[in-house]
Amino acid sequence: MVSSEQEVLSPTQTFPLKQMLTTKRINTVLSDFYPTFTLYMAYPATHTVARLGNNVTANDTWHEPVFEFHRLSRPPMSLMPALQAENFYTLALTDPDSMNVGGTKSEVCHWIVSNLTNMELAPEYHPFELDDKVDDYPPTPIRTFTPQVLVPYLAPENVTDSHRLVFVLLEGNSSMANNVTVPKERKDWGYGERGHGVQNWAWENGLHVNDDEMGED
Repeated sequence: MVSSEQEVLSPTQTFPLKQMLTTKRINTVLSDFYPTFTLYMAYPATHTVARLGNNVTANDTWHEPVFEFHRLSRPPMSLMPALQAENFYTLALTDPDSMNVGGTKSEVCHWIVSNLTNMELAPEYHPFELDDKVDDYPPTPIRTFTPQVLVPYLAPENVTDSHRLVFVLLEGNSSMANNVTVPKERKDWGYGERGHGVQNWAWENGLHVNDDEMGED
């Protein structure tokens, strides 16, 4: 699902702030953050891969996408926190450029899938030879969660102007598993106030962010 044109960060690289500012995502959708996961998004029906800032059409995104997420490798003495077996993950898709009657914009919730498990922590997940580095993996089986679709996928509308579509990977402690709330409505993520959206919803549910973005023509 990864395009050869997609940029994948290592923990020693700086966060792609220039690209983020160009797409005007920081301060309009999410606060600044340090990436700890790589999120791969693809629409198999149209062979479309979501990349940071790439342009797609509404027809490309008509069907529900598939996804994978992988922890960025953690070098020795890294400031990145260790993998937590008891954490769960939530994937959300939001559109901060949806137009209202009268020309104002609202952030619209297009999709939420929660209770996702990071399978890289599973004892049977061995992407490379372990040799003697058995301590790199948890000694006991991890707790797995049953995925829940909190908000069904809503394909973006076929509009004339460009919209930003932001996939957001959220991480939370297992104490919140099965307790993530559903937004009251898609528009403004149910807050009924312009400028509110996925970030407010994540804060309320004790979730932390990793993300990916593409644009829609």
